Amino acid sequence: MKNLEQQKTISNIKPEAKFKAGTIEITVWNNRVTNNNGEEKNYKTITTQRIYKAKDGTWKNANSYKIRDIPTLITLLNKAYEQLVMKEK
Repeated sequence: MKNLEQQKTISNIKPEAKFKAGTIEITVWNNRVTNNNGEEKNYKTITTQRIYKAKDGTWKNANSYKIRDIPTLITLLNKAYEQLVMKEK
């Protein structure tokens, strides 16, 4: 395992894919790191969020979910996983 100090992220700007249903959104990111030897590696990450309207009328993001969000979250996670697995083949 390489020392984390030897790695630095050189790109994490544009999402590879987004999956959204209702107020739940999952984003797939393609990340690249370069170690001190100049070797570049790619790895994928995902982020999840729930969008809601606050009492003051502004739109906010949260990383916590209600029980009723779980089926949607599972469905979107499966879609993101399918995208990642199918792209690697």
